[in-house]
Amino acid sequence: MKVESRFVRVSGLRFHVVEVGPDTGEPVVLLHGFPDAWFSWQAQFDALRVAGFRAIAPDQRGYNLSDKPKGIQNYTVDKLAADVLRLADALRLNHFSLVGHDFGAMVCWKLALEHPERVKRMVISNVPHPMVMHNFLRSSLRQMQKSSYIGFFQLPLLPEKVLRLGNWQLLRQQLSSGLTKAQVQQYLQAWEQPGAINSMLNWYRAFRYNPGSPENNLVHVPTRIIWGKKDPYLLHEMAEASMKYVMLGDLRMLTEAGHWVQHDAPDKYNSLLLEHLIKP
Repeated sequence: MKVESRFVRVSGLRFHVVEVGPDTGEPVVLLHGFPDAWFSWQAQFDALRVAGFRAIAPDQRGYNLSDKPKGIQNYTVDKLAADVLRLADALRLNHFSLVGHDFGAMVCWKLALEHPERVKRMVISNVPHPMVMHNFLRSSLRQMQKSSYIGFFQLPLLPEKVLRLGNWQLLRQQLSSGLTKAQVQQYLQAWEQPGAINSMLNWYRAFRYNPGSPENNLVHVPTRIIWGKKDPYLLHEMAEASMKYVMLGDLRMLTEAGHWVQHDAPDKYNSLLLEHLIKP
């Protein structure tokens, strides 16, 4: 499978972008989460290419080979969403589908809520609608416990040092067990990029600077949520609660998969992904 890699300058930053599939194919932008990079979507690339789509997977700001601006406020969700829109403009994508996992899903929700005219279809994996996350973090003791690591990530410097211990042992332990040694090595190389781990953690630290939820929290973009039920960080009930905000769409719960659902159950994930994207 041919993978094209290039750099695109937008928002005053240089972004690394990987593409597969025909230039004339319908565009699908895939947004990774923490602690991933473009290669978290490798199991989806071939399926999208064979189906005729143009799959576009950037390293988001702060990650891997993309630029890493200093300062926590450079990682607010407004800036992250603006990156995607400007990348789409630079690539001449007026209308595109979005696929997001983890933090990438957070950016997808933001784009669908504020720029629905740009998004044809959307697939969300293992991050709930922002109102659902807000509500559960205030009302669910179980979710508060699962999200307690976020408090640690707010500390200066110490999280960076702890995550580096034992050749990134803590981060490696969190990855999907289905990854090959070569894929794990890709992660290690990405985390070792100068300034990467600080920038990656700044996505968490920027939470306090993110704006409040928009007045209208209803998503009108056709949306499918594909959720790994064994997620150790996020309650699966949040996926179900998110559907209250989706005007047109459905939920597919994969009981055998965890947080990295696209890695844990790639065949099922790809089937559900393509089924949704191909709908008229």
